[in-house]
Amino acid sequence: MQWKAITTNLGQTAYSLWNNGRKLLTLAYKSQTDWVHVEAEDGERRYFKYRKKGLLKHKVVLENEYGTDLGELKREGDRQYIIIDDKRYYLNFLNNKEVAIVEENTEKPLAVCSLDVEASTPKAKDGLLMVLCYYLLGHPQKHEEFTLA
Repeated sequence: MQWKAITTNLGQTAYSLWNNGRKLLTLAYKSQTDWVHVEAEDGERRYFKYRKKGLLKHKVVLENEYGTDLGELKREGDRQYIIIDDKRYYLNFLNNKEVAIVEENTEKPLAVCSLDVEASTPKAKDGLLMVLCYYLLGHPQKHEEFTLA
């Protein structure tokens, strides 16, 4: 997987997530308002808010458009991890551009993502990783139909 920076005709920077030549997500990050606009390949459009939350102990969270926490970014020493649905996913930075996402208590990466986003800020990179983790690990991919017996 790879995040690539793209520039719109309005001069704004957006990002697209690619996997094996197929675009999965397009993300526009608005740093002034901390809103993240995401459009999935299937046409689903979502708005997320990526921000610091809390009075005494700040935590970085990803909220949906209704203000519900979907994920949380934490640091423990020099390690970073994302919590989604009470599960920890560690971010192992392989080099400056590649990140392996590893579930807690395992060693095999669930995904390896390349961040081809040179001009972005550390806050934007963290937001990209949180959105990636949410869509890979916490996002309901398909809704099953239930039948009444």
